[in-house]
Amino acid sequence: MFEDARTLRERAQAAAARGKWDEAVEDYRRLLVKQPGDLGARQKLADGLRRTGQTALAVEEYEGVIRAYAADGFVLKAMAMCKHVLTLDPSRTAVRDMLGQLATARRAAPLQAPPPPRDEDSARLELPRAEDVDAAVAAVVSAEVSAEVLESRPALPPLTPATTVDPERMRVTAVPEVVLDLRKAPHIPLFGDLTPDEFADLFARLAVRHAAAGDVLVREGDPGESMLVIVQGSAVVQRPGRLGRAETVATLRAGACFGEMALVSRAPRIATVVAAEDCILMELTRADLAEVVAAHPGVAAVIEKFHRTRLLHNVLRASPVFRGLAAPALQALVDAFQRVRASDGDEVIRQGTAATGLHLLLRGRCAVSARRPDGTTGDLPEMKEGDVFGEISLFLGTQATATVRASGPCELLVLPAEAFERLVRPDPEVARALATLGETRLRRLGIDVEIDVYSA
Repeated sequence: MFEDARTLRERAQAAAARGKWDEAVEDYRRLLVKQPGDLGARQKLADGLRRTGQTALAVEEYEGVIRAYAADGFVLKAMAMCKHVLTLDPSRTAVRDMLGQLATARRAAPLQAPPPPRDEDSARLELPRAEDVDAAVAAVVSAEVSAEVLESRPALPPLTPATTVDPERMRVTAVPEVVLDLRKAPHIPLFGDLTPDEFADLFARLAVRHAAAGDVLVREGDPGESMLVIVQGSAVVQRPGRLGRAETVATLRAGACFGEMALVSRAPRIATVVAAEDCILMELTRADLAEVVAAHPGVAAVIEKFHRTRLLHNVLRASPVFRGLAAPALQALVDAFQRVRASDGDEVIRQGTAATGLHLLLRGRCAVSARRPDGTTGDLPEMKEGDVFGEISLFLGTQATATVRASGPCELLVLPAEAFERLVRPDPEVARALATLGETRLRRLGIDVEIDVYSA
């Protein structure tokens, strides 16, 4: 009976979804007769062979997939699959050699520093309220993988040849050898900032995980003991909505890292991440990270910087004040903000003192009080995560008009006055939004003043 490729693919996918892997294997084999270059089908065939106990055949297919990924510049995918094959058959010395070659090739052409997230890459959120900032924080995702042009093009010696299907034997036969071309290698956030030795040591400790569509990868509120990197597939970040139902706030694709907050702060998971399709992931546990940091102390600083930068990008994008900024201006702000921690009861700003900069509350809450012109003293609305303050004294060149005190442990970011003048005041949209916020706060104190954003 004549069966087109689409029919075979749909039938194979349906069989795999039902756990009927014998049927899926046969349909994927027939599909590869028609489309021998279909790498996704070849990997699914290998998965099916593995699940049906045909390990030797699965490894052969995986090796062909590894070479194809390497040739297309998907170095991380190829390395992850090498690790997977070695768990199935540790005796595959050719695969072990390939893993070493891939790591060497990666070191020979180190990835560039992470570019700032593009507007279209960030989570598309509409978050007009400060209390919604946590949803943006939950969506701290790196930009989708983008191609980076790299200078060197080291070639890899042959592994086993890439494969195609022999229609008579429904097995593998050789096709021409391929060469690794790193010009198409994607930038992987976080890993690109590691030195070659740091990367090699960390990668050796990464465990390969497989997840089916619908699997929960991390759950909100659970203790965080690891971070994950999506090698293949996609996942969605979910947060409780206003009606208690889970709402998707972001999509994570290949190259995205998540869960590093657990390694940085030991905080519980702040969102649930669910596999949107079958995924291959790599996982780094806290214990493994501790071993890497013991040998390479700089790794801790790289992860901390990665986490801070990504978190701040998303908080700024969720802010009604800053979310209209273009990517270059946003990156300049991220670089200029300085991190400050406050304990319960600490004064962040004291009324009557000189302005130190624009403050952004990243974590925690702050109480606000002020002495009014009529001599009375009272409380003002508290500052919540995502709120900015300190803008009045910066715009007017006056002393602080209120006292802000930490209500519990807080994490803040401060934009120094010099950076405010250089990066914020010249931007008409941001400056006017901040000035409007300041005018509203002044009216609460009984002061009716229009802030001129162009003069101090």
